[in-house]
Amino acid sequence: MPTVEKKANLNRYNMLRGPQTDLQTFKNEVEGEVRSTINSYISKLEGKEERARMTYYLDIESSFRRPVNLILTGMALGAEKKDLIKLASAIQLSQEFILMADDLIDKSKMRRGRESYISKYGGENTVNDALMLLSVTWEMLVDYINERRESLGDAQADAIRHKFYEIGSLTYYGESKDINMMNKVGSLAKISYEDCILMTNLKTSAYTVWGPMQLGALAAGADEKVLEAIREIGEPAGTAFQILDDIKDITATKEQLGKEPFSDIRESKPTIIILKVFERANSEEKQEIDAIFKKSSAEKTEKDIKRIVSLIEKYKGIEYAEQEVQKWTEIATERFVKYDSDPEFRSMIKSSKHLGWLLASIALI
Repeated sequence: MPTVEKKANLNRYNMLRGPQTDLQTFKNEVEGEVRSTINSYISKLEGKEERARMTYYLDIESSFRRPVNLILTGMALGAEKKDLIKLASAIQLSQEFILMADDLIDKSKMRRGRESYISKYGGENTVNDALMLLSVTWEMLVDYINERRESLGDAQADAIRHKFYEIGSLTYYGESKDINMMNKVGSLAKISYEDCILMTNLKTSAYTVWGPMQLGALAAGADEKVLEAIREIGEPAGTAFQILDDIKDITATKEQLGKEPFSDIRESKPTIIILKVFERANSEEKQEIDAIFKKSSAEKTEKDIKRIVSLIEKYKGIEYAEQEVQKWTEIATERFVKYDSDPEFRSMIKSSKHLGWLLASIALI
């Protein structure tokens, strides 16, 4: 965890951000404005039934973490919220069609505490609607860029478009590696810790943390130095977030998760928890784990799931993962403190309150 010195360095942001209720009020405001913006675009589409389907995930409770991270970064660097909402809405809508694709890939039955899109509307509608939402997302992004091109300048406006594309590209590549990794190697022995962290950086870190933050920074006129700092801080923060999510998948209830627990085991995802358990297991147990992970989701039995969970308990996989969360949080904190100690970077911060809220949002304070 952060040292006393680092805690002191971050404490002023804790004080400036005020009570937790202030941040929650801000998040609620962002959520309302983002929902309204997205609905204004979906309302223009043909077909009442189709429009109703495409707001299904939007209407379910969500953290809105990505648009919040984007807006807080932009405001910390001097942008006004009204100049960030449409861009934040585009990044939120991109999550909705990615979740629909995830439903197909993972054959998910639940999402956010309700039936998944594929369970409710079927595979054909899920594919068709996801493609339409992809089109709406880019229409929204193009509108945003056109509306702000004069104030931002051509270079900055084009940089936002390229960054949005980069985030999507990295997310796709990470998902592709996730889908194909176990199928290609055949054994967890051939998958490294570094492979898992790379997948996390490609997916969660880029898509949830530093990618949206960089978009917000670009919308505030930030240069490449700021983008580099954001990525340097955001990658380990995103890694900690993903490992914590992996822990919850094993320890939380169905009601807490809003979906079936043990999804990583069912889908044979090689998380660092599983890799550590495999590393500590004896040769017979290694063969057993590999045999279970070679099965498809449909082929795995409840006995298989319980066996893997028992091995996680035996070899203290959760305790190991909790140490990893602390390690990556500490790395992110150290990097932030380094930049925050630089007068040049500190001078770029126009709103310490919003920076404090951002640090809370990415769990550094």
